[in-house]
Amino acid sequence: MSSLTNEDFDKLRRAYSVVLDQISHKLDQLQQDKLRFYCSGLIPTEDRGSLNILRSLEHSDKISWANVNFLKEALRAIGRCDLAKLLETFEVRRDLTLLLDFYARERLEEDPVYVPLSLKTTARHLLTIVTENEHESCRFDGTRMRTLVEANKNILQVFEEEVDVRSGVNSPWSKLTMLVIIAGESIVAAQASRSDDIRRNEMLEKCFSFVEMLSYRMLELGSWDDFCDYVEERCIEVWGQREGCNRSNADVADVVRQLRESPFFL
Repeated sequence: MSSLTNEDFDKLRRAYSVVLDQISHKLDQLQQDKLRFYCSGLIPTEDRGSLNILRSLEHSDKISWANVNFLKEALRAIGRCDLAKLLETFEVRRDLTLLLDFYARERLEEDPVYVPLSLKTTARHLLTIVTENEHESCRFDGTRMRTLVEANKNILQVFEEEVDVRSGVNSPWSKLTMLVIIAGESIVAAQASRSDDIRRNEMLEKCFSFVEMLSYRMLELGSWDDFCDYVEERCIEVWGQREGCNRSNADVADVVRQLRESPFFL
C-alpha cells in the first residue's frame, strides 16, 4: 500500500497550521497558563506563549495534522470548547479529503494510501453501495458521469440541488451519503482519462474542491463518527436485499435516480 507524497500532504498540513494559528491568537494569558499546566511534563517549563506551547506539543508527538485528540481534550479542560470545535471542523475536512482520495483510488484500481481502518471501512461501504447490484442495468454508469463532469465545472453544486429537491431521498444522512458518493465518482470521472503523473498531482486538489460543502452539511447533522455509524448501520440493515432498477439516461436527474435505486437509499 502506497503513501501520500509530501506534496500531497502539504495542503492538509497547511490547513492544520492555520487552525493552530487561530487557536494561538484566541488564548488569553490565563488560558495559556492553564494550558501549560495541563501539559506539564510534556513540554519545556520555560515555554511561554500559546504558539510555543503548541509547537512543543508537536515536537513531543502529542499532536499532528493526523491526530489532534490531545489538544481537543486540553482545550475542553481549560474551558475553550469553542476552540476544540475548530479542531473538530478540521478533522471532518481532513477525513472527508482522505475518504474521497481513498475511494477514488480504489475505483481507479490504483494503490490505495494508508488510512485508519474506520475510514477505510466507510469508504468500502460506499463502494459497495455503487457496485453491489448484480444486474447490469443497475450498475453505476461511469461513462455518464464523465460526460456530466466534462460539461459542468461545478458538478457537485448541480447534483446538490437534484439530491435535495427532486431525488425522493428523505433522510438528511442519506442525502449526505449520496453526495459523498457523487463527489467520489466525480473525482473518478475527472481523473480516469488522465496520465498517472497528472492523477497524482490533481487527485487531492479535486478532493479539496468538494470537501467544504460536504463538511458543512456533515457538521450541521452531527459528526464524522455519526456519518460513519450511519453508513455502516444502513449497509448492515439492507445487506442482501436486492431490487431491480430502471435504466438511467445521461443527465443529472438520471444519475441521481440511478443511485437512488440502491437499497441503501430505499
